Amino acid sequence: ALLMTAQDTVIANTNAAIAMAQVDIQMYIKHELSAFEARVSAFEKCLERLPLQLCNATMPFNSPLQYPAGVQIVQGMPIHTQDIFNLLASHVRQMIPESDCIITAEALGLSALPGKPTVAQRRAQIGDFLGVM
Repeated sequence: ALLMTAQDTVIANTNAAIAMAQVDIQMYIKHELSAFEARVSAFEKCLERLPLQLCNATMPFNSPLQYPAGVQIVQGMPIHTQDIFNLLASHVRQMIPESDCIITAEALGLSALPGKPTVAQRRAQIGDFLGVM
């Protein structure tokens, strides 16, 4: 009888450990799946932008800049391809100011850059997003 009680205890403890392991595995799988879905979503957004980026990348210097559908063009945003180059060029005397970079980034829905980004970093983020480098 004592042997059976010990065996029952071992079996119960083993079953409890298995149940806990299953819960841990399920949580891990859910976490990994969620992270994978986020990566797929980000990849899909990049793919959606690709035609726009290719269009902007191949446009003549003075062509109208193409923005994603639904983006409201507001004052301060670059209008022509050359304007975005002015955003990116550090040697241009009358460069578009940082405030215009911020307005443009916000209108495009770009994520905030970490820390205290420089104007050059803001300009590069916009240029990269629009395909004008």
